[in-house]
Amino acid sequence: MGLFGNPIMCSECGEKTSLFSRRDFKDGASICGRCASLIPKWIDPELVENWDFPTFSALKKYLEYSETVLRPMFHETHRYEKLILDFDNGLFCVADNLLNAIKKDTVFLELKNLAGYEFQFQPEELQSGILSEKVKGKTAFSFTTVNPPVAAEFILSYDAKAKAKSNLFKTKVSYEMPKEMTEFESAFVMSLYMHMPSNPEENAEEKSSELKKALALFMYDSLEGIGEEELKAQRNRLIKAFHTDNDQSLSDQYAVKINTAYDILKKEIGG
Repeated sequence: MGLFGNPIMCSECGEKTSLFSRRDFKDGASICGRCASLIPKWIDPELVENWDFPTFSALKKYLEYSETVLRPMFHETHRYEKLILDFDNGLFCVADNLLNAIKKDTVFLELKNLAGYEFQFQPEELQSGILSEKVKGKTAFSFTTVNPPVAAEFILSYDAKAKAKSNLFKTKVSYEMPKEMTEFESAFVMSLYMHMPSNPEENAEEKSSELKKALALFMYDSLEGIGEEELKAQRNRLIKAFHTDNDQSLSDQYAVKINTAYDILKKEIGG
């Protein structure tokens, strides 16, 4: 609305919008501050640099899909801080910042729509004990999706801890990733592998597709510098991570998928 022009009405509720709180969309629609507050902050066009919903109708359509289709089927199987995974259905969501709870405005996402993701640990403080050392820092998760077309990054914890080793003068420190985050990432990757879409029309690229899936499951960007011993060690780590005492048949299913991926990667490196 111009300073002296007609008021711009909210495309959602019909109320008059404020110049300072409304959100304007590329299709000419505008929504008032109250309706804009219902948009999860990580897909708010004013807060996310890579926000790419071209129209308000496209945003609304995805939010309705999340609410009516994905929410009813979602059930929590794994959690790391406010990042929650539904392993069986290949879904994830980011919980409320304060309560780490799934709320009425939580948006659910499908792993099959991921274009990229990264779990990060940024150590900030070395904590030395009598028998062991740890590093303390923050963990983060970033991702991009093709549907909805957004990119976002979240700080998961400011108080994550991981095992560490330092030299005598504390000038060099090596450290592991936080155990809880590593366990969650393993489940996340396995679910992604199980729900990764395949296009039957791309027969010529079938081998490449299977290789990409195997790399994703083993958490490798490429096989450069990976030998057979390292590959075997990673296979054993994955099998251990996905073993469950409560359901042996499920553990066997995971082991089959891990071994299939292992065979693909082993063949690729000439093993």
